[in-house]
Amino acid sequence: MQIAMKKGCVRAVNVGTPRERVVGGRNIRTSIWKDPVNGRVAVRGVNLAGDDQSDRHAHGGDRKAVYAYAREDLEWWGATLGRQLAAGTFGENLTTEGVDVSGARVGERWQIGTAIL
Repeated sequence: MQIAMKKGCVRAVNVGTPRERVVGGRNIRTSIWKDPVNGRVAVRGVNLAGDDQSDRHAHGGDRKAVYAYAREDLEWWGATLGRQLAAGTFGENLTTEGVDVSGARVGERWQIGTAIL
């Protein structure tokens, strides 16, 4: 197994659970809202502790990725929108800093603490 060696750090680990919303006059279930948590977060089965997905066909599971988004990109969007954006704004599980998340490759594994994702 090859583990990608990345410079940088995880600034926040973000989790959330499904919520019901009315969009376009119909009820939908979404898990886009993620909030940062304090301290370590266990990886249990196919999820981070405290996190869940609404559509297991498209998200989650042993053949799906943990979603990482760069703090630098959040800052760019915040400047563009004229407001500060918090970690987890785009539904990401990991908010990174100093990592080229756009350069990540399918099948790449990252070691975060003792977990290999």
